Amino acid sequence: MGSSTRLVSVAAQKFVAGIAEEAHWYAEQRQQATTKSKVEAGYDVRDKRKVLTTEDLAAAMKEVCTLPSPCEPRPRSRFGG
Repeated sequence: MGSSTRLVSVAAQKFVAGIAEEAHWYAEQRQQATTKSKVEAGYDVRDKRKVLTTEDLAAAMKEVCTLPSPCEPRPRSRFGG
């Protein structure tokens, strides 16, 4: 029972880490948005703190949970591909 519990916990940690990485990427993209789009979205343009929003998390969940396979590479412009 110990090894199967460990296996499940490692798989869950990898899944959560993938979602967190994607959410961080979405937060960075939002942070780099133009001032006009930030104001239109209701953000304070003077605030330079990185904040992870539920919208970032939702976008990351949508991306991670719809992948065809965790082993298949996916083309992303941010990775230079």
